[in-house]
Amino acid sequence: MPCFPLSWIGFGAVILAPLFAILCRAPDMQIFGVMPGVTWPELSWRNVASEHYAHTATDVFEQHMGLRGVYTHLGNSVRYHAFGETRPSYGPQVGQGGVLFHSEDLIFYSQKKALLPSTNELNENVKTLAKLQRDLAQRGQALVPVLTPGKAALYPSQMKPSQRLDSARADGRPESDVWVYDALTSALEAAGVRYVDARALLTRGPYPVERVWGREGRHWTHFGACIVVRDVRVKYTEVTQKPLADYPCVLDASSSQDMLHSDYDLLRLMNVWGVPPHSASEPNVVHPGIGAGATGPSLFTIGTSFFETLAWDAAYSQSFRSVQMNYYNRRIFHVFPEGEALVALPHSEAWRAATHGKDLYVLDMFEVYFPGAYMKEFLTEFGADMGPPP
Repeated sequence: MPCFPLSWIGFGAVILAPLFAILCRAPDMQIFGVMPGVTWPELSWRNVASEHYAHTATDVFEQHMGLRGVYTHLGNSVRYHAFGETRPSYGPQVGQGGVLFHSEDLIFYSQKKALLPSTNELNENVKTLAKLQRDLAQRGQALVPVLTPGKAALYPSQMKPSQRLDSARADGRPESDVWVYDALTSALEAAGVRYVDARALLTRGPYPVERVWGREGRHWTHFGACIVVRDVRVKYTEVTQKPLADYPCVLDASSSQDMLHSDYDLLRLMNVWGVPPHSASEPNVVHPGIGAGATGPSLFTIGTSFFETLAWDAAYSQSFRSVQMNYYNRRIFHVFPEGEALVALPHSEAWRAATHGKDLYVLDMFEVYFPGAYMKEFLTEFGADMGPPP
């Protein structure tokens, strides 16, 4: 019977380890994807009796629980190495051949038509976009929307059968392709909108898919972002009739395998031990022969985290006079060289100073989030604040 008390001792050690770790202030592992900042609620009789206090206190305790990072990595590692998967509700999901997807991209790819944006909603957004593009063009400025694909559109064959819901049509195409991508490109072309089709650029170009979109990343690579920026500049010239210098995208395959590189964001979010990057190098990019930023257009981007890499590439090239990013229409960043963020409410003086008067506006139309509150808000607010064209 000696195994019986030993098993209880081991069980007790596992249970009490977090408490002792808190008391001893033991070092812990970082959990990627966890937002810090939860603090204890105000202690009062009224608060203690409320359900909100109980939930907040639980969140604080869990966030500061000793060895939380170790236990998280331990549980995730056992699940991944034993079964080759992550938790079903987790952001990163493992596809065929170890390709990682974000759960939002998988859900969108298999979405039924009834849950996708309606035709009327899509057409209204395109109508607003077309009018704003024309109004800015009359001022010598350009608004260029970018159709940003989800990762499943580039790696459809790497999705597991269990990750493909039964939403395909008779022709085998998912309804999300037909009722979002096809419908959106048709509506933009019918309205005469100049836009960048990033899906076509990255899937039909002469580049291996891993060069433009990493196996372990949710977003396009730096090289893929450069290809998109290059086409944005082409559309800028078409809208404004102002020629720009060539924008070379030269592949620079680094061999650092730095886990903090943006190409490994989903791999980091797995919080798993013993899974090195699959790729032998990251497809970075260099821009030889350019850098006349003082004479280039000022760039203002509006969108999701996809545009962080795009804005970084534009700033790194030094071919734009200034580069700013409006993140989800909530925070405005001076990408280079300052890097500070401005929280500015629409129509405020700070918002007007940061937003108006730019040469080139680039709008992220990420298909997974389309039409996206940030996109509708910006088009409506900026268009109303700009006033009629001269």
